[in-house]
Amino acid sequence: MTVLFLLPDVAVFLTLGFAAIGKAMRWYAPVAAIACVWLGAVGLSRAHGMGAGRATLAIFAGFLSQALVGGFFLR
Repeated sequence: MTVLFLLPDVAVFLTLGFAAIGKAMRWYAPVAAIACVWLGAVGLSRAHGMGAGRATLAIFAGFLSQALVGGFFLR
């Protein structure tokens, strides 16, 4: 899933330069986040035999807890 965020950064950096990363990220970062939620929910539901809705809620809870803890340490 890290590739969904790093690959576009590298591609934009190599083609348009560092200054363009912020502008391009406005477009591909939300798409990458949605793709991470979708891929995580599909993997979780298949690995543990749970429904798609329950897996999606678990993934959202994981992202939220990661953001809260990460935000605390990054500040």
